[in-house]
Amino acid sequence: MSETAELLEKVIYPKLNHEIVFGDLRDLRLRGKAYIATCPHCGAADHFYALPDWKFGKCHRGRCIYHGKGNVLSWWTHTANRFNLKTNYEILRKLAELAGVNLQEHSRLRERSDKPDTVADVYRLFISMGQQAAASMPDPFADYLSKRGFGRKEVKKAGVIYMERDRMLKALFRAGCTKELLEQAGLFTVGFGDIYHIVLPYYDEHGVCKGFVGRLDPWLPEAKETPKYKNSFGTTKDVPFLFHLALAPGIYKVIVVEGPLDALLINIKCGMKGAAAVALCGDTLSDAGLAFINSSPAPVVMLALDDDDAGRIATLSLIRGIKKQVLVVSNFLGHKDPGELIPAGGPETFGEVAAAAIPAVTWVFRSVFERAHSLGTGAKIDRLAEVASIHQVIPTAEGKLEFIREAQKASLLPEATIRAIVEAA
Repeated sequence: MSETAELLEKVIYPKLNHEIVFGDLRDLRLRGKAYIATCPHCGAADHFYALPDWKFGKCHRGRCIYHGKGNVLSWWTHTANRFNLKTNYEILRKLAELAGVNLQEHSRLRERSDKPDTVADVYRLFISMGQQAAASMPDPFADYLSKRGFGRKEVKKAGVIYMERDRMLKALFRAGCTKELLEQAGLFTVGFGDIYHIVLPYYDEHGVCKGFVGRLDPWLPEAKETPKYKNSFGTTKDVPFLFHLALAPGIYKVIVVEGPLDALLINIKCGMKGAAAVALCGDTLSDAGLAFINSSPAPVVMLALDDDDAGRIATLSLIRGIKKQVLVVSNFLGHKDPGELIPAGGPETFGEVAAAAIPAVTWVFRSVFERAHSLGTGAKIDRLAEVASIHQVIPTAEGKLEFIREAQKASLLPEATIRAIVEAA
């Protein structure tokens, strides 16, 4: 057992209970032998439950991420979500505070004083050192971020990491990291610190750092071996970047963009109430990532992908799979993406183009049936067949009816023909 786990199990957790840790949950109370409350994820009243000897809670609702074997909301994860904590040490410190435990009395676990013995310890050190380095990064990198809307304050708030490979390696070795532990962390096998100097923490759906994503130095050409965004070894793209923010209470709209810097910029500078931006870190999303989007409690998804061919293909692909109300930002006022629009026109301009977003079906038929008057009946039927499967994932009857109306308006085909194509999809 690691020293942190030992401190939790033997000192901190025995002084905590559900009323302390889950005390912010709506209608938390003891009913019979279990505590019940409104689920913080799906919002189902009295469906969240926890037995007194548990250090976690579960949900009775079948579609909730906290339902089923092994799917739990732990005290650790809830504390991170509740207080918006990013690092393991911050979570440990908050739990100790809630328990009335003075960490300074446990000298072996003082911040940075213990020898790193887990990948999580390496991540904590890497984040701390990298964010300190970002405060004085070389001018070419600072200038690039400034043009993208990230001044010194935004760089700090976004948690941007700057690293130079050799210098970071030496610093981590001096801090007690072993070669084996650094290999497990996967930070130095993908070009980080060589051609990916700007790095961002990659959090899982619970807000726990599970790896990192690097941004290729902006003056270098992209290639198959050197994509614009690259994950640290062992980090998957299954969870969209910043997706944990989409699970926060009160979020009703998830804004999907391509670049992680774009997502950070929207969340930090645009102040869109009830909305959270997440990023694909590219122009594709895995089936697992799509499942996360569909499982989020927000009823609306707004796609704001790049205004280029790859972005349009990705937008159509996402529309095919998202089972929610989908809107599409169709005009960035001459700019390629939010990352260009916001620095050029100010945060309010993104709010304006977001407010002008159009329903997905409108966007689809504008794109697919562009210059429809020049198409023959057979070509129109073929194009409609390509997108007819979208009708199946639209969640509301009104949305399905809107699909038929938009298809008829764009294609000029008879309604009966359109319905037959849709039913055959």
